[in-house]
Amino acid sequence: LSARINAIDVRLEALEKHMRRRNISFADTTMVFHEAIDEAKYIEAERVKELLHQHQKSPADPYIYAGCAGVVGALSVLLGGVSSKLLINAVQGEWTDFESVVPYLFLGGMMVTLYAQVDLQNTALQLGDAMSVYPVFMAFWIGFGTLGSIVLFENHHWKFMKTVSYTTGFLFLFLGVAMLTKHTNRE
Repeated sequence: LSARINAIDVRLEALEKHMRRRNISFADTTMVFHEAIDEAKYIEAERVKELLHQHQKSPADPYIYAGCAGVVGALSVLLGGVSSKLLINAVQGEWTDFESVVPYLFLGGMMVTLYAQVDLQNTALQLGDAMSVYPVFMAFWIGFGTLGSIVLFENHHWKFMKTVSYTTGFLFLFLGVAMLTKHTNRE
């Protein structure tokens, strides 16, 4: 906080010197103030660009974004399923569900997760190769969608073989994802 205050003091002193050099009256200070703000914004933007340029990107970044997009996408599918059930009930005349705030949270959550999924997936595709990023996204989307539906619909009372088959499937799914992340971009 003290560093920010010192920076503001330095900027104010520079503004005062600038005003004295130009013999600017108090009425003209608004114009000078706006010029100083524009100059400060330009300096700040250049600083941000420099910091972003210095940031070292990890080769795993596209896969992390794709995995996050898949998890958020699975959540959006679950929220979409709940929202569609609510809307079907509303069309059939059961409007009592919409008397509380919960259905609106489901609908809003679905919209937010859809936007977040698309944004994360676009970022992953900008950073990495589509032939390796998209399968990672799909693996996480399918995997977490399945897990989410098992929990949501309480479908976890299985026999031993069903548990083994799902576990084996998830193991192969994530083994494939691990192999895809070793794929390098050959440019």
